Amino acid sequence: MSIVAWSRAVGRRSSSAAVKCASVNDGELSAIGSVMVGLEPVSVAARSNSEVWVVNHLSDSVSIVDVSAVPPRVVRTLLTCDEPRDVVFARGRAFVTTARRGQNCIGPDGQPIDPRLTTPGVPRALVQVFDPDA
Repeated sequence: MSIVAWSRAVGRRSSSAAVKCASVNDGELSAIGSVMVGLEPVSVAARSNSEVWVVNHLSDSVSIVDVSAVPPRVVRTLLTCDEPRDVVFARGRAFVTTARRGQNCIGPDGQPIDPRLTTPGVPRALVQVFDPDA
C-alpha cells in the first residue's frame, strides 16, 4: 500500500486494480471512495492536493485521478511504453520509467521506437516525459 500526504491519502491494491482514497483531518483518515485504474497499479504519486498519478504495470498506462471529486475518478489515461514502474514530477514535467521492449512504444516523433533487443550497449529502460498540463 502506498500513502500520499497532504489532505488526501491514497492506497493502491494491485489485486483489485483500484486505488482507495481518504481525507486526512487532524491525523484521522476518513474513506472518501475508491476508483478503478489499470491492471496492477505499482506506484502512486501526488501532483497536487487534488490529483494523483497511478502507474499501471500490466496495462502499460498511467491513470490520472481527481481525488477531490466525490467519488474520486479517473480524468485521463496516458499510454506508455512497456511495463511502466514509477513516475516523478520535476520542473513542470512528469517522468515515467518504462522497459525498452518496443511494444506500444512511440517516440516523440510519432514513430515506433526500435527496441534493438539484440544490439549490445542499448539500454533496456526508457524514461518518457509528459507535460501534465497538455
